[in-house]
Amino acid sequence: MKLVDPPSHDITFPEQDTKKKPMVLIRVLKDHDLVLEFSSVGERKKFLSKLENFLQGLKKNLETVPVFREHMLANAETKERRKLRLEHFFR
Repeated sequence: MKLVDPPSHDITFPEQDTKKKPMVLIRVLKDHDLVLEFSSVGERKKFLSKLENFLQGLKKNLETVPVFREHMLANAETKERRKLRLEHFFR
């Protein structure tokens, strides 16, 4: 498990597509993104509500942005992308 203490979180979730499972992308500054897949929209709403309450208790911000699923996944900062970006930076 990894402990993250960023100044704020950006939460991105794709527009609802009834053929695909609901997802959430959690963007943490200076780290890779976390993409979560839920079995229902209700589970996703419950998760977002609990996360928002948790962050409010820490006086952190939660920003939600609806996007298209493909765009969200294409722009996710993966471990591999981050590694390539850092290697390029340090050359």
